[in-house]
Amino acid sequence: MHKAVLLKETLDYLAIKQDGIYVDATFGGGETAQNIATALSGSGKLMALDLDMEAIQRAQILKKKFPQILPIQGNFKDLLKILQELRIKKVDGIIADLGISNFQLQDPDRGFSIEKLGILDMRMDQNSPNTAIDILRKYSEKDLVRIFRELGEQPFSQRIARAIKKAKKLETTEDFLQIIQEAIPGNLRFKAKKIAINLFRAIRMEVNQEIPNLKIFIPQAIQVLKTQGRLVIISFHSLEDRIVKWAFRDYPKAQIKILTPKPIFPTEEEIQSNPKSRSAKLRACEKI
Repeated sequence: MHKAVLLKETLDYLAIKQDGIYVDATFGGGETAQNIATALSGSGKLMALDLDMEAIQRAQILKKKFPQILPIQGNFKDLLKILQELRIKKVDGIIADLGISNFQLQDPDRGFSIEKLGILDMRMDQNSPNTAIDILRKYSEKDLVRIFRELGEQPFSQRIARAIKKAKKLETTEDFLQIIQEAIPGNLRFKAKKIAINLFRAIRMEVNQEIPNLKIFIPQAIQVLKTQGRLVIISFHSLEDRIVKWAFRDYPKAQIKILTPKPIFPTEEEIQSNPKSRSAKLRACEKI
C-alpha cells in the first residue's frame, strides 16, 4: 500500500479549517486526501486531482466514506481552468506531492520501476500519446543526452544515449537495464542499477512533462489561494526542489510569506519506516 511522505508536516502546514476548500493536486494513493477529509466538516470541500485514472477510481471509492471529496481527472497545470469550471474562485489550501505512488511502482504493466519486468510505458495519463518507448526511439541522441544530464544527472549520458540509439531490442525494463550495464565502463557496472533508477526517473519526468507542468502550476496555485491560504509542495528531485524554491522567492514578497526558509526533511524515524521518503523535501508558503 502507498504511504504518504511527510504527512504530519503536510497537515501542520496546511492548518486545515473545518469548513475550508482544499485541493490535493496529486491524489495518488489517497492517504493525504483521507487525512484532510477527516479534518473537514460536512461543509468543507476537497478536490482530489490526478492524471492517473486508477488514482481517480481510488478517490471515487474514498468519496463513499467522505462525501467532501470531489474526484477530478486532470493535470495540475490546468488548476485555474479546473476551478473556474467548478465555479470556485479561491481555496484555503493546496498540496502537491510530486512523487509517484506505490500503486504505480508495483504494477509491472505501467513500467515505472526498474524492479519490475514490464513494458516501458511510464505515462501518468494512460491516454497521453507518448510512452517511454516512444521517447527513447523517437528522440535524437542529442535530446536523450540532454534529458539524462538535466533530469538524470548522470555522467555517462552520452555513452548511454548512443547505446540506446544503436540497440536492436528496447521494449522492457529489463532491456533498458541491460543496455545501461553494457554502456558504462566495466569497473563501474556495479553501479548500473543505481544509474538505471536515475535514468528511469528522468525518462518518466520527460514522458509526463513534469518540470514544465510544475513551473505552470505553482503561480496558478498561489493565485487561487485565499488570504492566509497555504500551498505545500513535496519534491523528490533536486531540480524540482530548486524550481519550488525559486518560484516562492521570485513571487512578489507583498503577496506571499515563505513558511519554510529551508526545506523540511523527513525524520530519521520516518525514513526507517518508509525509505522512499529519504529524498523528500517540503516547502510551504502562505498568501498574504
